[in-house]
Amino acid sequence: MAIELPRELVVEFEGCDGGLHLMPARPGPPESMLFQGGLFHVEMFNFDGRIIAPPSHAGRAIRVFVTPLDQGRFKKGRLNYIGSVSDRSDQDLGLGAQIHIPTDDWLPTITCLGSIWRRLTLLLVEGAEGKIAEFSFAGAPPR
Repeated sequence: MAIELPRELVVEFEGCDGGLHLMPARPGPPESMLFQGGLFHVEMFNFDGRIIAPPSHAGRAIRVFVTPLDQGRFKKGRLNYIGSVSDRSDQDLGLGAQIHIPTDDWLPTITCLGSIWRRLTLLLVEGAEGKIAEFSFAGAPPR
């Protein structure tokens, strides 16, 4: 089921989780993704939240997956977007989003996500359904 997405979404965090996935590598992954001569590893962090703006989407659940952005993604040229938003109601998740964080900023980002940041603003690419043009994190406003 496709949903119409607004240009901007503001998400308030409700919980978070993180992990490192490690497994024997099959042929094909770039060398930068291999660890100790043949293990495939992927770092990820995710959080659950609720959309608080715009009003048309307020209250909807969203799960955001955060992954490091490695240089391999630039091999085909400039990126036109840095993440995506999709309808995941078929998995009882409401909306789903994936955003990419530069590898050099990975540790400070996940530290702040687990401690002081409480909101995420997503700006979507006009004319490209569900593609994220930019995003920003912030602490919750004073109550």
